[in-house]
Amino acid sequence: MNSFFQSRYGVCCLCFLLILFSNAADAVPSGEIVFVHPLDWGEIWISNVDGTNARQLFHQTFEEVHKLSVQKGGKYILVVAEEPWAEWDIYLFDLHKPRAPRKNLTKGRFDWIDGADISKNGDVAFGYEGGLYLIKSQELIKREPAVEKLLDWEWADAIEWAPNGQQIVFTHGNNLYFFDIVTKEVFQIKEGADNPAFSPNGKQIAFSASVVRKGQLWTTGLAVTTPRPNADVNMLRVRKDYLYLNPVWSPDGRYIAYASYTNLDVENIEQFQAVGNFIIPATGGEPEPILLGIKGTEWVFEWMDEAYPVEPNASLVTTWANLKTQ
Repeated sequence: MNSFFQSRYGVCCLCFLLILFSNAADAVPSGEIVFVHPLDWGEIWISNVDGTNARQLFHQTFEEVHKLSVQKGGKYILVVAEEPWAEWDIYLFDLHKPRAPRKNLTKGRFDWIDGADISKNGDVAFGYEGGLYLIKSQELIKREPAVEKLLDWEWADAIEWAPNGQQIVFTHGNNLYFFDIVTKEVFQIKEGADNPAFSPNGKQIAFSASVVRKGQLWTTGLAVTTPRPNADVNMLRVRKDYLYLNPVWSPDGRYIAYASYTNLDVENIEQFQAVGNFIIPATGGEPEPILLGIKGTEWVFEWMDEAYPVEPNASLVTTWANLKTQ
């Protein structure tokens, strides 16, 4: 009889442990984060979502990187960056050839490029004075790719392609707009919006939402909406004195990662723990910290679902904490 109860007790413990480990595995989404180094803004790094195995992705650096975009299902990483005594330009890296020279797509032809994105099929859209501009995918291999204007507009920034490669969302004057490159339809989605990011299925847009109370800007929250005129908004996260910026979706569409910042003088552990990078379920819930092994907050980053081979120096294939002690 005792052996019977002991065996049943052992089975129950085993089931409990399996459930526990299963939930723990679900709590840490897979994939890797590509990001601009938080202490050296000219370097592009990659790590697991939790911040382990952090390493420099390319052995080429800039004065400062302002934007990066990973081609979904493709081989390119696009960056908007500046070099000393040079204009902002758009550069292309080949993930399959991390040691190959970067390609400058614009070569000083535009003195201030505020946003750019590469679509799944390789088309590059960017904003500049006068509107939205396009570099078609077939132009990427050319010495000086041709640029064409997509849309006349005073200014367009925070560019983001829809997964189908036919629509673009962008911001202007803290307002979010939608543009269809085929039909040429343009409409406003929402006021008080920045940093838009399409979900992998194209049905939702995450963004940083301005929260106004008593006629004054109160804070910047994290919100989700749909690509429709004057669409309803689902506010996922709002907290006074904290700004939630630069959301990106997990490749499976279940989570949204973002950067959290405050102007407060951090005086206690709660405030300290509320600053950094986090993920939150796309349907709402409590945030969880990510990139914990990396010192600093990542402001410019993307989430990839594939692990790419990288050939860094041996000293870089380690966690950020271990690297700092070397």
